Amino acid sequence: MTHNDHNSIWAKVIKSIHSRDGGFGTSDRKPFGNGVWASIVKVVDQMHEKQIMPLGSMALHVGNGHNVSFWNDVWVGDYRLRDKFPRLYDMESNKECFIAERWVEDQWVWSWNRSIRSGSRIEHQLMEMLAMLMNVNISDTDDKWKWEFELDGIFSVRSVRKIIDSSFLTSGNIVTRWCSNVPIKVNIMMWRLMWDRLPTRMNLAAKDIDIPSVLCPICNNEIESSDHTFFKCDTAVHLWRMLSRWCELNLPGFDNTSSMLSWLESIGVQRRRILEVILYTTVWCIWRFRNGVVFKDSTMKKSFIFESIVINSYHWFSSRCKKHISWTLWLQNPMLHFFV
Repeated sequence: MTHNDHNSIWAKVIKSIHSRDGGFGTSDRKPFGNGVWASIVKVVDQMHEKQIMPLGSMALHVGNGHNVSFWNDVWVGDYRLRDKFPRLYDMESNKECFIAERWVEDQWVWSWNRSIRSGSRIEHQLMEMLAMLMNVNISDTDDKWKWEFELDGIFSVRSVRKIIDSSFLTSGNIVTRWCSNVPIKVNIMMWRLMWDRLPTRMNLAAKDIDIPSVLCPICNNEIESSDHTFFKCDTAVHLWRMLSRWCELNLPGFDNTSSMLSWLESIGVQRRRILEVILYTTVWCIWRFRNGVVFKDSTMKKSFIFESIVINSYHWFSSRCKKHISWTLWLQNPMLHFFV
């Protein structure tokens, strides 16, 4: 167990059900069932396997040895002594003994179930183990567990959360954008796109998810990445050209989300309000059409994408704008509202 109070009631219950160390780390018997403790151990094991939190994250610092198992805890080197010296462990008469029971009056005291023959492999293991134990300092202080990720050695849930976040959350200088003129679902999708977290086929394949193909489901010509789906696929390129004509703007050829948002930042505030809605809506409609192709939705037709962009952008913007937005002007050119 990872607490000094190994004789407390809760510790005894956990050890009696899930083995002496609760199923963590080097335990021979993993927790069974779907209980809270089993779930905790399962998550910790997964973090060990992915090297998010290595096995040595919580290290034993031996003091007087009253709470540290001589054979079953990792307290000297990187392995349990029972695993490194299996022949000696087999000869141990008390396999659950603590360090304090083997360190008596400043010397190591053994209790074998039979004598060790001179020159045998067992004697060689004993000499090797004694050489390891020469570097151990047994003191009068209490045995302690030290959390290696903090200078003070104190474990906290906050510390673990920081480790997990640093492993899973992408770091970078991308500023989170939130457009108040489109629904929350559109903002969330744009946030996922900015961090390349949409389930494109390339992203799914990177996670070892079995999919029938990594090619774009719309054109079947290139690997489906976020950049391809929204900016390089023939369908997307055609839509951006239609938007340029509709808005009577010379939209640059966007290569990725970053270039699109950078261009948007260069536009004046008033025009940006309208263009932001249109660009967000375009991305949303492309993704909806893509999903319709993947999941064989017969109602999603390529010829309806632009119409969907025009209608949705108008409804979203007009319902959130304080002044009246003319549907006739919007159909003609939404940027005309900039001059109204």
